[in-house]
Amino acid sequence: MRASLVLAATCLAACAAPPDSTWARIQRDRLERLHAPRLPDAAVAQAVQQAPRAASQDPRHLDQREPASPGTGPRPFRGPLLSAQATVGIGNVAVRVAGTQLDDRTPAHFVTAGLDAGTGAGLRMHLTSSDAGLFEGRRINDGIAPADADASRFGFDVFPHLRTATGTGALRLPVRFGVFADWQQLEHERAGVHRQWLAIGPRLLLEPTWRLAGNTSRALDLFGEVGGDCGPAWFDESFHGGGDRDTTFRLSGDLGIGLRALFGTVHAEAGYRLQHTFYGATEGDLWGDRSRTEFQSQQLFLGCGLTY
Repeated sequence: MRASLVLAATCLAACAAPPDSTWARIQRDRLERLHAPRLPDAAVAQAVQQAPRAASQDPRHLDQREPASPGTGPRPFRGPLLSAQATVGIGNVAVRVAGTQLDDRTPAHFVTAGLDAGTGAGLRMHLTSSDAGLFEGRRINDGIAPADADASRFGFDVFPHLRTATGTGALRLPVRFGVFADWQQLEHERAGVHRQWLAIGPRLLLEPTWRLAGNTSRALDLFGEVGGDCGPAWFDESFHGGGDRDTTFRLSGDLGIGLRALFGTVHAEAGYRLQHTFYGATEGDLWGDRSRTEFQSQQLFLGCGLTY
């Protein structure tokens, strides 16, 4: 009986004691939040602030990584897609056939066109055309009788290739390497004699370029051209009453120098270019046994180009 009275007295004392301060603070915070005004923007900001943070390092497994959001991350570099250029030139061509009197030079015109893709692929085409002033005053056999040797030279060259560029600062070295196909013709119109050479093979062209002044948008460059090619060649001749063919080889070299001005996506250039080509020994019914035939061209050129 006494123990029950003691327990009851203790419970009454506990109920009569002042509440704990921590518990009172919790109750007060709950009541304040319950009666506080509803603010959606503040609630969203608080939820974002309390969101779990991403790990400082990527998960170990690739399949645990989440895809990047659209429009984020590094953007791919977009370089020039296509560059086109064309040049026209005036100068002269020379032809020399060893062991004959066919050694002369005459004025000529030149046209060159090129395309360079952003992938490094490129294409160059070159056209040569002279007047009929070669070998004036000389005579050749037309297959039946002696005839005037006056001739003109025509040539067409195509050069598909790959282009790379090395170097830093003001000095760069673009390199072009590919396969050429070249066709050259000597036409003795008065004599009715036609001779032509078709060649194919590898070609390497170096284009050292030195920036004299300016920046990427407006600049003045000094550039050079040093190249060469080699390969088999097929000789063909036709004349009154017949024709003949033979196989030989070709060696050719190119040298050039010029200035190029850049104006944003447009450029203009001017310079000098020399080409010298050797064809090996050939033999034909009318041509005879010739140890070497040499073609040379010199030109002063003007050109322009556009980069897309």
